Amino acid sequence: MKTLYRQLLLWSILVWSIAILYTAGPQIPNLWPVVVQYWWSCIVPLVFPSLLTVEIMIQLIPVTTGLQAWMRSLASFPLVGAMRRCDHAASKSFSPKFYEDLVWSNCYNPLLFTPMIRGILLDICLLVAAWLTIAIRGGSHRPARCTPIGRVRWRSAALDAMNWATILLAEIMVSRIARLPSWHWLYQVLVDPFPSPSSQPLLDVFMLTTNGVIMLVPLLLYAARLHFSWQRIAMDRLIQAGWATMVYWVLISFLTQFHPIVFYIVHDLR
Repeated sequence: MKTLYRQLLLWSILVWSIAILYTAGPQIPNLWPVVVQYWWSCIVPLVFPSLLTVEIMIQLIPVTTGLQAWMRSLASFPLVGAMRRCDHAASKSFSPKFYEDLVWSNCYNPLLFTPMIRGILLDICLLVAAWLTIAIRGGSHRPARCTPIGRVRWRSAALDAMNWATILLAEIMVSRIARLPSWHWLYQVLVDPFPSPSSQPLLDVFMLTTNGVIMLVPLLLYAARLHFSWQRIAMDRLIQAGWATMVYWVLISFLTQFHPIVFYIVHDLR
């Protein structure tokens, strides 16, 4: 009984998946070519060269572990920087800085959003929220610098970049399949990695900053497998999401009020 309770989350995901596949099964063959074409023509040309460049830079420049995680996520999506930071903490000596680095790794490549200003604004909110989250936690540990590699591992960097781009294809496919039964509440929980603008921007921001079930659950399961505190990671994500949503609301409210003022100033100067 205890084993069943511990695996309750996995069983819930399995039941959801079966329900989605049963309801949307006939439509999946028509969806697959559309998603693959979108991924190959829009996602890969952005994620692959960006992540490849970042991997090479990390091998050549001695930067902190937190900056490494942030750079990898900024070139792609949050799961990349977070899981690579987990790998580093598992293979090297663990430090309390690990959980702070995971907070900084929560950002997106703004080029993947349409329009791009949405991605830039989201990353700004996430950076402010990361600072606030770490400040509340009382983080004061000095970040450790990583020693750069003497020679560039071109092949491993390219394979790593393409592997993560392929993982993103799987995430996009799952989120698009979840939309087929028109279960909007379930889709909002799973969250498309790069949703179109909707009538509920604050909900979009909150789900993107928590990364949604589709990105957050794999990270928590991977962290638990490596014997890290998945509860701490989940709580930090929720705190950061709350701060980011509040910052986004303040910025949008300010810009809405500031726009007519700028208009009148420019009009009077002409």
